[in-house]
Amino acid sequence: TADVAAGQTITYSYLVTNTGNVTLAPINLDDQHTSAAGTSGLAIQNGGVIATLAPTDDVTLTATYVVTQDDIDQGVLLPNTVTATPTPPTGVTIDPKTDDLTITVADPAPALTVIKTLPTQPTVINDGTPLEFEVTVFNSGNVSLTDVTLTDTLRRANNDLITPAPAAVFDGTDVDTIGALDVGETWTYTVSYVVTQDDVDAGGISNSVLAEAVDPFGTPTDDVSDTGSGTGSTPTFVAIP
Repeated sequence: TADVAAGQTITYSYLVTNTGNVTLAPINLDDQHTSAAGTSGLAIQNGGVIATLAPTDDVTLTATYVVTQDDIDQGVLLPNTVTATPTPPTGVTIDPKTDDLTITVADPAPALTVIKTLPTQPTVINDGTPLEFEVTVFNSGNVSLTDVTLTDTLRRANNDLITPAPAAVFDGTDVDTIGALDVGETWTYTVSYVVTQDDVDAGGISNSVLAEAVDPFGTPTDDVSDTGSGTGSTPTFVAIP
């Protein structure tokens, strides 16, 4: 298993074979596993205990670990070392045996998906009509994002740039990690604009927004809003007849 993703379950298997000529009873397994949270013992099946193992016999035990978002955000390796400590008959000495394995996590793939819509379009639009655009910013990548900024661009139908550009105001809820746009999380913003006579004369306005953010490794990512599915960058157009 390699390049594991957040939420993925890793199953570790421990094959223990008695290669000697005496029965071992018991054999205790301890697996020290390291992740973004630190190093701790995995919970091995049967408490990591093999009650008895005759010569040439073998037993397989398992343990699991669920990859966390912190593992991906920190880009850590997931090494673990298992130690099998056998108990031989009196008078016989057998040293513990160890084995190790290291699993890699998925490479960071920051991504944003931004959609801008006009949820409620007035029946009649003229000079002084207020418009409320909604912007949704979705973390569609595999790492948490911070320093999210939005830059709005508003143009008339004749392509004239409208200045100053309206500001996008956050009006959603920041869940999980405060201050970070978590994987799968959506932030919602409102962009307010009041139509002018110049907009009416031009026949409409076209609105888009650029969202930018940074992943835990300092890599920037961005997306220009789309007015539909989010797969493109089509500006949101408001026609003014």
